[in-house]
Amino acid sequence: MKVRRIVAAIAIMALMLCGIAVADDVTIVAGNGWLYTFDENDLTITGLVSQYDFGKGINSAAGNRATGDIVLGFNDGTTAVVKYNKLGTILTSGTISGGSAILGTAIRPNGELYFANTEGWAYARDNNDITAVPPGYTPPAALQLISGASPYLSVTTSPQDKVVFIATDRFETWIRQGNDMNSVPPGYVNDHIVWGSYLTAWQTTSTGDVVIASGLTGNAKVFIRDDANMAALPTGYAGSPGDVSGVQVGTDGRIKAMARTADDMLIIGNDHANVYVRPASNLANTSLLPGYVSNEVTGQFIWGPSALAVTSNNNVIIGCHEGRVFVRSLFDIAGDDIVPPSDFTAGDIGIVGIFPMPYTGGEPTCEQKISMGNVLTGDFNRDCYVDFKDIAIFALDWTKCNDPENEDCVW
Repeated sequence: MKVRRIVAAIAIMALMLCGIAVADDVTIVAGNGWLYTFDENDLTITGLVSQYDFGKGINSAAGNRATGDIVLGFNDGTTAVVKYNKLGTILTSGTISGGSAILGTAIRPNGELYFANTEGWAYARDNNDITAVPPGYTPPAALQLISGASPYLSVTTSPQDKVVFIATDRFETWIRQGNDMNSVPPGYVNDHIVWGSYLTAWQTTSTGDVVIASGLTGNAKVFIRDDANMAALPTGYAGSPGDVSGVQVGTDGRIKAMARTADDMLIIGNDHANVYVRPASNLANTSLLPGYVSNEVTGQFIWGPSALAVTSNNNVIIGCHEGRVFVRSLFDIAGDDIVPPSDFTAGDIGIVGIFPMPYTGGEPTCEQKISMGNVLTGDFNRDCYVDFKDIAIFALDWTKCNDPENEDCVW
C-alpha cells in the first residue's frame, strides 16, 4: 500500500509538470525589411531571441520548422536564407529573377525552394545555394507560366510535394510536381483553372487539397478543391463543387491571410479587422465546434491580418497590415490576448509572414530523432527524456490489466 501511495504522489507531481507547455519561438517578418524572433509568450525585449534589418522591402517569406530556415523574397528580386535564431547570418543569397520583385516563396518537404515573381516566372532553387538548381531536379528550373498584362505569380507547396502556382490578378492556378514544375502529377485532371475573381490568399491542407480566397471588398469568399481535380470538392467535404466562388466568410473585406492547424482547421483573416476559424471540410460551418469557446472575432485588428500562424501550443499569432502582432488562443479567438500586442513596424508597414519554430540549434530536434525511430525505452511521451513525466504515464495504468482470459481485467 505504501508503494502505491508513493507512485501515486509521483504521478500527481509529474502530471502537474506535464501541464507546463514549452513555448515555440516565433519569427516575425515585416515588410520594411526587419525580422524578429520572439518567445511566443513574451513579445517584449526579454523574449527576444534574434533580430535583423535587411534594409530593403520584403514581399514574401517561408519557414521550415524541421531545419529552422527562414527564406525571404525581396522587392529587388533578391532572395536569402537565414536561421530563425541567427537572423543576421545569411546562409545563402542571390538574385534569381532579373531584378523583378519576388511575390511568392515556398519550401518543398525536402527543404528545396520555389520562388515566383511579378513577371510570371517560377524558379526552383537549392536551399543550400539559392543560385543553383536543386540536385536531381527535372529541368527547366526557370519557367514563365504566364505573361502579358499583370502576370503576378505566387507559389505554395503541399505536404505531398505538389506545387501550386497562383496568378493573383489573372485569376489562374496551376498544380505541378514538386521536382518538375513543367509536369502535371500522374492522374491529375483540371490542373489549370481560371477562376472568376482576384485570388488574394491561399493554403494547402494536410492532404494536399487547395484552399483559395477570392474576391475583393464585399464579395470575398473561400473555396477548397481536390488537388487531383481542382474543379471538384475533396471527397466528403460539404459544399457545391460547381460554385467556384466558394463560401463567404464574414460579411465584407478582402481575405489576405490564411493558416491551418495539423488537423485542418483554417484560420482566415480579412482586412476589415476580422478573424474566423472554420473546418476545411465545411467552410460554411459557423457553429461553435467542440472545445471552442469562440471561433470568430470581428473588428479588433486594425486594417486586418496580413499574416497568420498557429503554434504547437494552439496559439494563433496574428500579424496585421499596420504592423501590430497579437497572440490569441485558437479555441477562444475572441478571448483575451495571451500576451500584450506589440507593434513591429514604423509607418504602418504590414507583417509579411509569421513562422513558429520549435527547432533549437544545429543538431537534430527531438521531433526529428523520434521520426527516425530513435526512441528511448520508457520515453512514453516522446520528449526524448525518461523522467517523472513518463513515470506518471506508467503510473496511470499501474496494477491494471487487459488480459481477455482474465474475467477480472477491464478490456
